[in-house]
Amino acid sequence: MKCVNVNKKILIVAIVILCIFAVFSFTMVSNAEEVTVIGTWDISKDDGTSKVTATLYNEGRFVISGTGEMKDYSGSNNSPYYNYKESIKTVEIQNEVTSIGNYAFENCKSLTSIEISSNVTIIGDDAFAYCTNLTSIEIPSGVTSIGNAFYGCTSLNSINVDKSNQEYSSEDGILFDKGKTKLITYPAGKKEKEYNIPSSVTSIGDYAFDNCTSLTSIEIPSGVTSIGDGAFAYCTSLTSIEIPSGVT
Repeated sequence: MKCVNVNKKILIVAIVILCIFAVFSFTMVSNAEEVTVIGTWDISKDDGTSKVTATLYNEGRFVISGTGEMKDYSGSNNSPYYNYKESIKTVEIQNEVTSIGNYAFENCKSLTSIEISSNVTIIGDDAFAYCTNLTSIEIPSGVTSIGNAFYGCTSLNSINVDKSNQEYSSEDGILFDKGKTKLITYPAGKKEKEYNIPSSVTSIGDYAFDNCTSLTSIEIPSGVTSIGDGAFAYCTSLTSIEIPSGVT
């Protein structure tokens, strides 16, 4: 009788081990099956100076790899991955890629995060335009040129620049040039109702406050001499504004 009980216990343990192994094996197979490539596209510059590839995985990860600059596009519908833009959730720009092309991620409405390599020096015009689920972005130290990259990013509330960057700076998530004489972008996702532009600022960039729908009051310092195109476009809660005498 004792021998039978021992055999039963051994059998039960064996069954449990087999079940655990089966679950583990199924999980491993399932995980292996989960990550697949949806598409791969050549997005190198036309002049042959770069070799850059974009790869989209089924979980929404979009990887930019290769060497040199990405291709610039004249609109999001010109990119070869245009039909898949709604599927892009995260972007990873790998180390040897040196630019983010014009309109590269425009209308990627599912995009929530992006990792930009330290070798990127250029962020092109409208690169992230209408990425309405992007809430924050980190600008690496090597970036020396930022176009009107964040137009229509209505959830963006923070742009942070690496402290060693020689061209740009950020304060409370707001993008300035290094000397803080030009306010480049006040993120549209910020919910503050009032903002006083720092006294060091002498110019307000194109579309700097675009889509800041919570903004009801703004004070422009007397030293400002230029206000860019569409600087306060779609600031639907802003009812009045004082333009300093020095604005030309």
